[in-house]
Amino acid sequence: MERQLMNNIISVQNAIFSYPGNDIHVLNDISFDVSQGEWVAIIGHNGSGKSTLAKAIDGLLSLDSGQVVVDGLELNENTVWDVRSKIGFVFQNPDNQFVGATVADDVAFGLENRHVDHATMVAKVDEALKLVRMDKYADREPAGLSGGQKQRVALAGVIAMQPKIVILDEATSMLDPQGRQEVIELLHELKQRYKFTVLTITHDIDETALADRLFVIDDGSLISSGEPEKILSDSKMLLEKGLDLPLGEHIKHDLKELKIEVPEEYMNSSQVVNWLCQQLSSME
Repeated sequence: MERQLMNNIISVQNAIFSYPGNDIHVLNDISFDVSQGEWVAIIGHNGSGKSTLAKAIDGLLSLDSGQVVVDGLELNENTVWDVRSKIGFVFQNPDNQFVGATVADDVAFGLENRHVDHATMVAKVDEALKLVRMDKYADREPAGLSGGQKQRVALAGVIAMQPKIVILDEATSMLDPQGRQEVIELLHELKQRYKFTVLTITHDIDETALADRLFVIDDGSLISSGEPEKILSDSKMLLEKGLDLPLGEHIKHDLKELKIEVPEEYMNSSQVVNWLCQQLSSME
């Protein structure tokens, strides 16, 4: 255990969980470690258990058996609030998180609960809103914002608290493609700046490209983990588990159906287009 506490900011060991009145394990003996500063993306079909896993790490539900350790603290009823103070959680629907009358009030909410003095709180709120490029909206009502803007504000609230870990649970699933891309790119910028650990729970395969590692959850079990490029190139496994292919791999899959030989390694959509252009040029 001491080795894990020194090297890993999150350690999940033999996690088992079933919802009351249901014998089916939503989490089925899952174990993994996450290193400080690492970005781990977790994918799986609807009902696979990925969101349940995120809530278990944050102490929003209690495991039937197993262990969760966060930044050296074993999660239990005595440590749950200390554990949560280390985690910033962004949910799927930002409207469920807003509590302030204005954007600035909402970002300040967590700081107020920690009894941060007013001058420091104002400075932290201003800095957080500038970082997510929402400072011009400080006095606006959250309800009047777009989906992407709302998630930027949710991220600002997390940044202001300066957590060690940020968890996004399907936080971009309600956004259009442009809004989704903007939030993921912003998260990458913030991670580079603050060096926090990131867990993203997503059904969008293309979102995983910036992660250091990718986990695939299927029916409550961790069935695959490793570098995103390696896992995303396994089209057969992704399709068998009810997952969409990344755009580049989808194009490759269609080309294979046409009996066209394509590279086996992972390629994003731009790389596939460039490869196709090279093939066409060589045929001239």
